[in-house]
Amino acid sequence: MLDAWRFGSVERFSREAPIPLFLENGEPVFSPGGAGNAASLLASLGVDTRLCAVVGDDAEGSRLIALLNERGVGTDELTVLPEKSTMLKQRYYDDTFHERLRIDREDSPEITAEREEEILLGLRERISRYDMIIITEYRKSFLTEHFVRELISMARAHQVPVLVDPAGTDSARYRGAMLIKPNRWELGQLSGLPAGTAETAADAAAELCRKAECEYVLATLDADGMLLADKNGMLQKEKNSLRQKSGNGPGLSYRTIGAGDEVLARFAAAILAGKTVCEAVTAACSIEGMKACAEKEASFLNTKADVVPAQTSKVLDDGGLAMLEPRGRAGKRLVFTNGCFDIVHAGHVACLQEARRMGDILIVGVNSDASVSRLKGPDRPVWPLQDRMAVLAALECVDYLIPFEDDTPLRLIERLLPDVLVKGGDYQLPDIVGEDVVLSHGGIVQTVPFLEGRSSTAALARLGRDAADS
Repeated sequence: MLDAWRFGSVERFSREAPIPLFLENGEPVFSPGGAGNAASLLASLGVDTRLCAVVGDDAEGSRLIALLNERGVGTDELTVLPEKSTMLKQRYYDDTFHERLRIDREDSPEITAEREEEILLGLRERISRYDMIIITEYRKSFLTEHFVRELISMARAHQVPVLVDPAGTDSARYRGAMLIKPNRWELGQLSGLPAGTAETAADAAAELCRKAECEYVLATLDADGMLLADKNGMLQKEKNSLRQKSGNGPGLSYRTIGAGDEVLARFAAAILAGKTVCEAVTAACSIEGMKACAEKEASFLNTKADVVPAQTSKVLDDGGLAMLEPRGRAGKRLVFTNGCFDIVHAGHVACLQEARRMGDILIVGVNSDASVSRLKGPDRPVWPLQDRMAVLAALECVDYLIPFEDDTPLRLIERLLPDVLVKGGDYQLPDIVGEDVVLSHGGIVQTVPFLEGRSSTAALARLGRDAADS
């Protein structure tokens, strides 16, 4: 598929409908997407890479082939079909680098049985030339269950290892692969077991090994890092302590170690270089590997840094909130936290900065004035909601703000289903509102260290003492 990024600004709503009016500026940026992105990452690590896929005989297909060639990816095994349209995903970013809209053009991924057999025949003739096969599934390709099983079977017959980036719930289609690399959500779906915590994920990974009869499962677990397991249990765990900021402009996302294509590319490159499986997992987490795989994204973002004007409002209305529900956020990892933020202090800032590093988008729920009064007493808040949100909006780490009238943000959490729910370290996990909702949907709940003595209540008490002494 071909990815396109379009840039512009949103300054008002359309008169024709209650939707933002996007004013496009400059030229779009194009890049290989899907399996093309994975192949490009491998090539960037010095691996001789060939891409077997189907594209349409159209302008987008020609552009995609040219981009792959520029990145050092062999395209001689691509199949060009005149009756197909190349898949195109267009993302529209506003002047704060927040994604406002995505428009997809998708043709049916199905191909005829005759065409499928032609592709398999070509792979059989060339299989002995390959040192490794990587299957990246998006359920938007020509990869039928028959095709995947035949490919794994012929690879095993020639002792060619197969790595799989899976999709869907059918683990049987990957039977016999050397390694399957699911994310947390995919791990739960494929194993049939909960994977909301590092402990349950280890059991789910071992179960997936047994079900798929593969040698290893390498599960990427966002803020919990990643783990390697075989059918008997966990073999290795890597902490998610390394993070990298993509690009230099304001509002750009922090990418954690769990980015699937990047992890699989680094792992594959290490195996091909002669590393053991455990050594390859460690290499996949290395700073050097992160820098190599992030080079393309960073260079793309840096080329667009000059189009970033002043920020627009970060306060979400109902329409903006709807775009950040699970079906609308296009795979972005959403982090949610909340509070009264009556007198913003260093403890608040540290918590928000750490929360932002855990995902791609940080939404902060802010208690309304009436809600604060019910929770803190009739003399609170000190500052009205509008002032409190203005202070929070000035923080670079905050992407969006949403006020709420209830005493807790439970209804917001149930609607957004965040991937990560964050609270300060003064909270115990069972006491965090929405913990059960987030965990039940495969998300994680995190606390961040509490800065001793930093609280709005303590600040007000000190101010009261100082006033009495003066």
